[in-house]
Amino acid sequence: MRSLQLFLFYICLAFSLSGQTQAVDSLVQLGIERHDTGEYEKAIALYRQALAIDPDSEITLYEIAVSLAQTGAFYEAIEYCDKLIDRGDKYAILAYNTKGSCLNDLGKTEEAIAIFQEGIAKEDEFHLLYYNLGLAYRKLEEYENAREAFLSSINLNPQHAGSYLNLGRTMMNLNRRVESLLSFYYFLFIESDTERAELACDAIRIQLADVSVRRPDPADPFSPADVLLYEIALNNAEHDRVGDMEIFIRTTGSLFSELGSYQKKHNLTGLYWEFYIPFFSDMAAAAYTDVFCHYISHRFNAASDEWLQRNSSKVRLFNDWIQWQ
Repeated sequence: MRSLQLFLFYICLAFSLSGQTQAVDSLVQLGIERHDTGEYEKAIALYRQALAIDPDSEITLYEIAVSLAQTGAFYEAIEYCDKLIDRGDKYAILAYNTKGSCLNDLGKTEEAIAIFQEGIAKEDEFHLLYYNLGLAYRKLEEYENAREAFLSSINLNPQHAGSYLNLGRTMMNLNRRVESLLSFYYFLFIESDTERAELACDAIRIQLADVSVRRPDPADPFSPADVLLYEIALNNAEHDRVGDMEIFIRTTGSLFSELGSYQKKHNLTGLYWEFYIPFFSDMAAAAYTDVFCHYISHRFNAASDEWLQRNSSKVRLFNDWIQWQ
C-alpha cells in the first residue's frame, strides 16, 4: 500500500511541475511579446507573475532584467542580473551584457567596462559584450580602445550593423577618414532604412567634402586614398558641386577603385584590406557604384528612390551580383 501511495504522489508531483512549467512559459512568452511592442511595464508584470510561480526560472530572471533596464529601473535590473551571474549558467553571459549596459547608463562607465571585461574573460565569443564595451570606451573618449572592441565585435558577427556604425564614428573621432568612410559605407549596405542610416550618410558626405590639408604619409597605407579624396573635395568645392549626387557617386567609385588597386599591389591584411576593400573595389569594377549610392540614399532622397525604380533591371543585376560575393 505504501509503495502505491508513493507512486501516486510522484505522479501528481510530476503533473503539478509540468503545469507550473507551462504556466511560466506562457507568461514569459506573453511578456516577450509585450516587451517587443514597447509595453515594458506590462511585460514586467507578467514576468513577476511567472517568478511567483517559479522564482528560479533563468529565462524569467533574464527577461525581467532586460525590460526593467528599458524602463530605467537599472538598479533593480542589476539585482536580477547578479542572480544569474552568481549561478554561472547559460544566461550569465547575457546578464553580464545587461548589467554592464545598465552601469554605463547610470554613468558608472568604468564599472561597466570592468563587467564587460569580466564577461569576456568567461566567454570571449559573444559579440555584444565587445560592442557594448566599445560604447563604454567611446563614452570615456578612449577611442583606440573603442576601435579594438568594435573590430572584435565585427570579427565575431560580420553582420552586426551597430558595430560598423560605431566603428565609423570612432575612426572619424580618430581623424582616420578612409577607415571611417569604409565602415559607414558597409553599415549602410546592411542598414539603409533607418534614422541611423541618414546620420551615417551625412557623416560620409561631410568627410568627402572635407578640404583639410592631408599630407602624404608613407607609413600609412590609406594615405594615397586620403590624398585623393582631398584633391577631389578641393576641386568640388571650387566648382560648388559638393552636394551633387553624381559627384557623390563618382567620388565613391574613385575611392573604391584606388583602394582596390593599392590592395592588389601591396597585398595588405586586416579587416579593411581583406573584407571591406575587395567587396567595394569589385563593386566599382562591376559598375554598380551608382546603384549602391542611390540605394544608401533613397530613404531621405526622393530622387534616389525614383532612380532605383527607373533602373529596376540594374538593381536586380546588382542583387544578383551580391549573391555571388
